[in-house]
Amino acid sequence: MIWYLILSVISILLIIYTIRKHNDRRLLPFFLALAGIIHPFETIILVYLDAYHYTLGLFQNIYKDSVAGNFVSNLLAVPAASLFIAANQLKTRWFWVISGIFVLIEILFIHLDIFIPLWWKTYYTAILLPIHFFIGKKLWQFFCSYKYNEPPKWLLFFILYFACVSTLGALNFTLLGAYDLFHFQAGLYQDNFRDHLSVSIPHLFIFSFLLCKCITLKIPVGFTILILLIIDIIFMNTNTLHFTSLLAFATYIVLRIIMIWIVHLFLYFLTPPYNNHV
Repeated sequence: MIWYLILSVISILLIIYTIRKHNDRRLLPFFLALAGIIHPFETIILVYLDAYHYTLGLFQNIYKDSVAGNFVSNLLAVPAASLFIAANQLKTRWFWVISGIFVLIEILFIHLDIFIPLWWKTYYTAILLPIHFFIGKKLWQFFCSYKYNEPPKWLLFFILYFACVSTLGALNFTLLGAYDLFHFQAGLYQDNFRDHLSVSIPHLFIFSFLLCKCITLKIPVGFTILILLIIDIIFMNTNTLHFTSLLAFATYIVLRIIMIWIVHLFLYFLTPPYNNHV
């Protein structure tokens, strides 16, 4: 657990340093978008293909522990490094240097038995990380070319959507899912939490898409809440989405309302003339 805590602290400090150095609050939603871009790939290999497990010792359930470890690695450490590279427009050789550091961390974690690869190979990490760094660098470069003008709607939506995916995914797990206050049931896997993830993450992608689309289309908040609530009612009526109590359901609804405010804030950060200075 201490190693993941150290990695988390270093990553947070790097994020703060990068945003403060460039004095540009667009970097906050952009960082979250870099984390969100990883999410679909990690969903496939972690949940559906069972590529590896993390063992933080926070939860008895191995999949809860794996999600917590995945957050430290892929919601914090990797996008923090990618943000640093993109914001500073580092040359390609730094992709390999920083990837090498992550490879060494992965080897250390395997040796300490806090990262357990099942079929995953360390050289996959060495190959895939530079690709993510390249995407992050070019995406930021392209986005910055519209610093004083309105970015294309597709580019704005792309960043907004993936920022929403990572933020809502983290909040869902830390405030609700980790404590089984709500759960999805598909009957695909024997492990209950893995079964929950197999539906909750696709639900997250759909939910985030509709939320961001409602906000970019400037649909009133009341109608936005109604549209999102209808989606959840459909899942509840098909006996797929369950809540442990009325309080859990109320917390879930409040979280959705908070997310509407957060996505509005992201949009405020990303569009001129409000996109400069922290």
